[in-house]
Amino acid sequence: MKLLDRKSLVSQIMIIFLLFNIVVVTVFTAYITNQDRRETVKNVQDSMQAIASEKANTLSLIIGQIQQETEGFADFATEYIGKETNTKLSDDYVRESDNTLHRNLNDSDNSDMSSSIFFPAIDELSLNTIRTINATEKLDKMMGYMIKRNPYIQWVYIATEDGFLRLFPYSSIDIYDPGHLQKNDPFYLAANQKNNPQRKTVWTNPYMDYFGKGWVITCSVPLYQGDNFIGVACVDVCLDTLNDQFLKDFRLGEGGIVYLLQDNGNVIYHPGIVPKNGTRGKTFLTNIVNHKNLFSQYRNALKKILCKENGVISYRDENDKNHMIAHAKVVGQPWIVGVEIVQNQYFEINNLGKNNLWHFSLTLLLVYIIIAVFLYRQYSRPFDTLVSRAKTIAEGNFEYKEPIYNYTEIKILSEAFNTMSAKMKDYTENLIHKNIEIQSVIDSIGGMLMFVSPNMSITNINKKAMVALGKSKEELQGKKCHEILMGCDRICNACAIQKTIRTKSTQFSRIVLGEDILQNMYYPVMNADGQVTEIIVQSQKVTKQVLLEKELAQKEKMSEIGQLTAAIAHELKNPLAIIKGSSYLISAYAKEYENRELDESVNTVIQSTQNAEDVIYNLLNFSSSALTKTTQGNITKIVEQVILLTKRNSIAKNIKYITEFQPDPLIYEGNAEPFKSIIMNLVSNAINAIGEGGTITIQGYYYEDQMIISVKDDGKGVEDKFKTRIFEPFVTADTSGSGTGMGLWITKIMVEKMHGTIKLNSELGEKTEFIISVPLKNMKGR
Repeated sequence: MKLLDRKSLVSQIMIIFLLFNIVVVTVFTAYITNQDRRETVKNVQDSMQAIASEKANTLSLIIGQIQQETEGFADFATEYIGKETNTKLSDDYVRESDNTLHRNLNDSDNSDMSSSIFFPAIDELSLNTIRTINATEKLDKMMGYMIKRNPYIQWVYIATEDGFLRLFPYSSIDIYDPGHLQKNDPFYLAANQKNNPQRKTVWTNPYMDYFGKGWVITCSVPLYQGDNFIGVACVDVCLDTLNDQFLKDFRLGEGGIVYLLQDNGNVIYHPGIVPKNGTRGKTFLTNIVNHKNLFSQYRNALKKILCKENGVISYRDENDKNHMIAHAKVVGQPWIVGVEIVQNQYFEINNLGKNNLWHFSLTLLLVYIIIAVFLYRQYSRPFDTLVSRAKTIAEGNFEYKEPIYNYTEIKILSEAFNTMSAKMKDYTENLIHKNIEIQSVIDSIGGMLMFVSPNMSITNINKKAMVALGKSKEELQGKKCHEILMGCDRICNACAIQKTIRTKSTQFSRIVLGEDILQNMYYPVMNADGQVTEIIVQSQKVTKQVLLEKELAQKEKMSEIGQLTAAIAHELKNPLAIIKGSSYLISAYAKEYENRELDESVNTVIQSTQNAEDVIYNLLNFSSSALTKTTQGNITKIVEQVILLTKRNSIAKNIKYITEFQPDPLIYEGNAEPFKSIIMNLVSNAINAIGEGGTITIQGYYYEDQMIISVKDDGKGVEDKFKTRIFEPFVTADTSGSGTGMGLWITKIMVEKMHGTIKLNSELGEKTEFIISVPLKNMKGR
C-alpha cells in the first residue's frame, strides 16, 4: 500500500486532522492571547479601581458629614453649658431605688424628640451638674434632626467628667451599674486630655454597643471650657448599617467583599474577620496583617495596600484561585477601603471579554459541524457497518457476509472479518463438542466432583453433586464452596483448598455434610507459569465405611479383651481351685479344735477365692457376644464389668464410682450387647474429663415405658461452642489430642438403632451428664 494512497482512510484522516489542528491552534492562540488577556485584565483592573475609589469617596463624604455634624453639635453643647444659669432640676428627673438619676417622661410627652439621661449613684448633685443637665436638655431637638438627616447615625449623646450621660433617642438606661462612669468607656477614652491632647475630633476602634446594636464606631469631639476638659460629644455608627448601606456590592459576585482598614492594619470591618458578640463596651482590636489564620500570600498583598494610597494587587489563595484587591484611601481619615474579588467569578458576572469569544465559538462550532458531516458521509458509515458485523459475530451468527468497500483498509478488514467468521464457526462447534464430552466424563465419575477457583467460587459441578446438594448448576456456579458445603460466610479453618493452593500438591480431608461423612481429594490445576488456576474436588460418602471401621475396631478390642481374659482365667482357675479346696479341708479339720480366729481366717480365704473367681467370670462374660436379641441383658452387671475394665485409669486419678439402680439388678429385654460399647465410651470420656479425686455417678431406672441410664461426672463441663455439635463426627472437646471426635457420634448412632435417644446436660465448671433413654421392649415398626 502506498504511503499516501488516495483511497487510504488513514492518510485522509491524518491530513484532515493535521490541517484542522493547525488552523484551530493558530487562530485560538492568536485571538485569545492578543485580545482576551489584554482587554479583559485591563477592564477588570479599571473597573475594580473605579469601584474602590467610588466607595472611598462616598465613605469620605459620609464620614466627613457625620464629623461636621458632631463638631457642630459639640460647639452648641459647649456654648449652652457655659451660658446656663438655671440650677433648678425639672420633675422629670428622678432618683431610682439604686440612687441613680434617670429621666422619666409622662405619656403626654413626645419621647420621639426627647433624650434619656444617666447619672451614677452619688448622694447629692452639684450645681454645675444641674446646670449641665438643664443646658444639654435644650439640645434634644438638634440631636433628633441629626439622626433624621443622616441614616448612618445610631446614637447621639454627651458624656461629662462627673459621670453624666445624655443619650438620644430616648431609651431606658438600665444597663449600667449604679456606679458606672462614662470616662472609662472607649468613646470617652479616645478623646480625653491624656489620649487626645491636640483636642482633635477622633474615631474609635470598633467596640460592642452598650444598647445591643452590635459593633459600632464612634466619632468623639472633646468639650472644653477654656482649658478645662468637661466631657465629650459623640455620634455612634453601627457597622452592620454601614455594611448594608455601603459596603455590600452585587457587582462583585459571591466571592467579592469590601472591607475597611486603618492605615496601621487594624480592622474596622472585614467579613472574613467577624468578631464574636462579647461584653458590652469591649473594644475590637485585631490587626489583619498579624492575624494568625491568614494565608501568607494574602498577608503580603494586604501589607502592600497599606503602603500605597491607590492601586490593584493580585494574589493566589490556597486553592490556587486568582484574587484581585483594588484599594483607595479615604480622604480626611487614616482609613483604607479594600475591594476584593475572585477573578473568574467577576468575569462571569460582568461578561468581560465574552462577546469576542462567543463569536469565535460560533465560528468554530460551524467548522466542527461541517467537518463532522463530511467525516460521517465519507468514513463513519462503513465503520458503523463493520461494528454491526462484529456484534453479529459476537452473538454467534457466523453465516453473514460483509460487503466489500472501496477504501483499502476497510476492504482488507472486511475480508478478514469473513475469514475470521468461518474459522470461529469451526472452532466454536469443536469447542462445544469437546465441552459436551468433558461434561459427560465429569458426570460419569463416581461421587461428587466440583471445580473451585482460587477465590473459593464453584465454577463447575457434576450431576451427582447437584443431586446430593439439592440445587441446580445455575444455583451453585459462582457461589463460595464454604457457603454451600459448610453454611458459613468465611473460609473454613485449616481449609484444604487453601493448603492445595499454597503447596501446589494433592491434599486429603474428611468433612461432615448433614449426617454424612465425606472423604475429599483436592487436585490442583496449574497454568504454564506454575500458578494454581483451579482446584478439582472429588468427594465420596464414607459414612458406612467409617462406622464399619469403628465397629471392627471395637470388636477387635473386645476380642483382645476376651483372649486376654481367657488366658488369665486359664492360668488362675487351677490355682484358685487348689486354694479353694485346701481352704475347705482346713475348715473341716479346724472344727475339731474350735478355734474362732482360725475359722475366721479360713472363711476370709474362701470368700476372697470366690471373689477372684467372680471377677474372672465377669471378664469372660463381658468379652463374649453371647447376648442375642432374645436374651435379657443385665445392665447392672455390664456397668460393673466396665468399671472393672477401667479400674486402672480411674485408680491412677483416684476417681470414685457411685452406682444407683432401681431395681437392682436393672434388666433390659433384648440385645444388650450395644450397651457394652455405649457405657464404655461414656465412662472413658468421663475419666478423661475429670481431674484428680473426681466422682463418676452411674444411674439406671425405669420411667414409664423407657429405661433410663445416666452417666455423670463432676468435671469441668462442656463449653457452649461444643454443646450443639458434640454428637457430630470429628467434633471433640479433648485438648490433649488423643480424641478423634468419633466416639459420641457412634454412641448416638448405636442408641438410635435401639430406637432410643441420648442427650447432654452440662454446666461449665460443675458437671457433665449424658442421659440415655431406650424403650423397655423392642417395638416393631418403630
